[in-house]
Amino acid sequence: MGQRHPTLAVRFVSSSLLALALGCGGVTVGGHIPARTPLTSGTGSLQAGAARVDLTPIPGIPLGGYSIAGKISRGFWTRLWARAIYLEDAAGEPLVLLSSNLMIMPNGLADRIAQLVQADPALKHIGRENLLIAATETHQSPGNFFTSRLYNAYSSPRTGFHNELFDFLATRLSWVVKQAYLAREDAKLLANDPAVDARLSLFFRNRSFGAFQLNPEADKYVSDNAALALCPDPDDAFPDPRACRAVHADVEFLHFVKTSGAGAGDTIGVAVFVATHSTVLNADTELYSGDLFEATTTRLERGLAGGACAAPGFPALPVVAIFNGAQGDVTTLWSQRNRVELIGMADKLADKVCSGIASAVQQGSAASPPGIAFQYQVVEPLAGRSFADGSDRASGYPRHTSSDALAGAPELGGAEDGRTLLYEMGLQEGLRDFARHDHGIKLPPGRIEALGTTINLSRLPMEMDPPPKRAPIGVYRIGNVALAALPGEFTTMMGERVRKQVTAKIADPLLERVILVGFGNGHVSYFTTPEEYDAQSYEGASNYYGAAAAPLLNHELGVLAAQLPNASSPPAPRDYAYEVGQERRFEVRDAWAPPYWVDDGLSNIVSNSDGSPVRSYPTFCWIDSIPRLGPGGPACGRTVPDVSIRKFGTTFTRVVNGAAQDNHGLDLVTVMAGVSSTQMEWCAIWMIPDAEDQALSFQFFVEKVGGGVRASIGFTPASGPFLHRPAASPLPPDEPGGLLCMLGLCPDPTTCSVPPPS
Repeated sequence: MGQRHPTLAVRFVSSSLLALALGCGGVTVGGHIPARTPLTSGTGSLQAGAARVDLTPIPGIPLGGYSIAGKISRGFWTRLWARAIYLEDAAGEPLVLLSSNLMIMPNGLADRIAQLVQADPALKHIGRENLLIAATETHQSPGNFFTSRLYNAYSSPRTGFHNELFDFLATRLSWVVKQAYLAREDAKLLANDPAVDARLSLFFRNRSFGAFQLNPEADKYVSDNAALALCPDPDDAFPDPRACRAVHADVEFLHFVKTSGAGAGDTIGVAVFVATHSTVLNADTELYSGDLFEATTTRLERGLAGGACAAPGFPALPVVAIFNGAQGDVTTLWSQRNRVELIGMADKLADKVCSGIASAVQQGSAASPPGIAFQYQVVEPLAGRSFADGSDRASGYPRHTSSDALAGAPELGGAEDGRTLLYEMGLQEGLRDFARHDHGIKLPPGRIEALGTTINLSRLPMEMDPPPKRAPIGVYRIGNVALAALPGEFTTMMGERVRKQVTAKIADPLLERVILVGFGNGHVSYFTTPEEYDAQSYEGASNYYGAAAAPLLNHELGVLAAQLPNASSPPAPRDYAYEVGQERRFEVRDAWAPPYWVDDGLSNIVSNSDGSPVRSYPTFCWIDSIPRLGPGGPACGRTVPDVSIRKFGTTFTRVVNGAAQDNHGLDLVTVMAGVSSTQMEWCAIWMIPDAEDQALSFQFFVEKVGGGVRASIGFTPASGPFLHRPAASPLPPDEPGGLLCMLGLCPDPTTCSVPPPS
């Protein structure tokens, strides 16, 4: 995950002492996944369908990823989305690619999604092994839905497991799988040509270059990337300019196109694969946001990106699902960490996707429809595992994982791009033990030597709130492209070793490439090469099961790859259960007291075109029902309002340079400003694009959470700031339902028809 907070060590010990005093009790999340029923035949052609669903939850939930330095969400800038691409080959073998704007993909959430999918009679042919489920790793997504005691205790500013949020996400993620299945059509696959330059230069950097250099193949890897530019402006955190060449800079994609009927040639969906920490915005952000990857997909799906994306005849891209890769030691070249810089980076990434798509469309597709094959396995347990494998370069390292999980001291000091105060107090990268033990030379942060006795306080938290103990892995083949699911954050070089291993084990000259999917099917933590582990940088210290953990998964992925030509028999029905810690319910009022100003804490998003903060953008506030996490899909249980900007006196959303001015895009922030026992106040801030006519008269138009609509009075940007805000304390009673309710279209946010888990 990212940086850590200076007081995390205090929580690390105090939370565990409290757990010890109260006992190790807590909630267990579990269920039953039946065996799938394979289709007896297919359509004779490739089938593909794509869909997306809004995952944005209510305000008041802690943001995940920055631990105690993180914030409680007061609203959203970009919505959080999940996107699914359903595939079915000519023989009827299915595969679902599912990407979500979440920090990680917990093992248990993936299992619950599979359970809900199996509960649908139309989806009985889709099993856990047919689902490649991933997260984009945004740190501006909610926390506290994890199926690991460790992450529920330490990854967000408040501890606890929010069961309603877990069910909300599982239901919507399984719903979008169904919608992608229902949208399936005859299709063909257009993948970008590996021979065509797909690399982004001056976009990524290896944040742990010193550890990377310890790998024997490091110099050759950097030399092979000589076409990439060196990093500009070295500093203390990133002193070596070659770090911009120690990355997997390829932007890869699978493009599915309709082949028959009306709209033949139209895009069905695109799966894009990029290996980087996608978090550009920092820990000060108080809003939900899909960050870099969601800003990119917003530009692509709305047709807003320039360059190759704006070329005449370029196809519309209705669904673009971005998947991460082996990004454990990779970060983007951010400097300001604000909305303006992020959108610029998103446009650069979008342009690379579009130039690759244009080249692939020109080349065409293979004559025969691609076949689908897959192998799936849960590596369990991760601790105390021995294996025999000679493929790893570090042949001098033991082939067994540590007997238990343990964090290293440098983890609490933070990575190069996110130091904490504990770093200045001595918990720095490279801090190692004086002798080898079960965890190599990892030095735990809480070891005390006294009276000839050694006490490891850091072992107590890992025992009370352990990290995941199992790792789901999978290898999937679509035609001449293979995908390998990585259940965590693999470093660049560890990813390269996986890629080489899977390629060698498939041993098919027709295989064009192996694409790695980070945060795929589940999440444990970081995985490094043994050489990098010995460096005990942030990544190695966060590698909980020792130097052999990553080689173990590499070995098991190789075993699956070797079995890939064989038909995958449906696994037996199985039960699953995960200890998640103490249950805690978060509500809107958990967003703390109303701010002094509506835009408090939003200066890195509510900003000018040069990135400087602004406090004079037009703002409209209204009273609404308190949203709740409903059980259902997007047709009910609305969690946030829809806001748009209209030219005064019209009924159409304003469009500026092709961008609709609404809160599904990038120009509005929707934020909570107050709450009572029965109602809440929302405010919308319009960050007016530079190209907008400042003399025109506009108004805000709101479709409320509880039903009904509100519209502001007219305002003119040129006349100065516009703020319309009702009394905030006490909140006034809500007005009648409004136009939508009068028409019988008022949504009921508390009901939904969704089949329960079997």
